[in-house]
Amino acid sequence: MTEITIPATITDISYAFEKKTKLKTVYFEEGSQLRYIGDHAFYQCGNLEKIVLPNDVNTIGGSAFYECKKLKEINVPSNLKGIGSDAFYYCSELMQFEMPEGITYIDSWAFSNCKKITSITIPESVTSIGGSAFS
Repeated sequence: MTEITIPATITDISYAFEKKTKLKTVYFEEGSQLRYIGDHAFYQCGNLEKIVLPNDVNTIGGSAFYECKKLKEINVPSNLKGIGSDAFYYCSELMQFEMPEGITYIDSWAFSNCKKITSITIPESVTSIGGSAFS
């Protein structure tokens, strides 16, 4: 499986696609009810290049995109409130991540080893940043 479209009725994805190394692109049906990209949702999907998240996603859980080394493009939902620990750890091709106003926390190691990101603007709404979040 190199491409998948997630049905609109799904509200939470956790561990669902862990280590699916052939997966390259993820889409969500129009009208998606997804609110939570949970822990390990796309963990070690090493060939994942692009994901278009629904606007109502409010949380990206721990290690959700851990070691998605080819992830270049991810839209950031305007309703995003938090990013879990190791969420984008070692996403070495990720070049930008626009944090929306309203996000309140960025956990430890969230963007660790994302070496191609050259700048991030942290909105005033952020009240907590975990250790080594950007190391």
